[in-house]
Amino acid sequence: MDTTTELLNDTDTAKLLHIKPATLRQWRMVGKGPKYSKMGKLVLYKRQTVERYLAELPEHSSTVEY
Repeated sequence: MDTTTELLNDTDTAKLLHIKPATLRQWRMVGKGPKYSKMGKLVLYKRQTVERYLAELPEHSSTVEY
């Protein structure tokens, strides 16, 4: 069993989400986006958590559904 967890910083997480790091920081301030951890001032995301967040996003077939 592999117990290692890949941790991502803001820049790497934003790349996975196809957004700017500033958008990711704004999301954190309003409680949006994937869950994260802090070590002091350092914000880290588990790759598995980010991938799960993406997989659980709702899918739409039309903009009318918004």
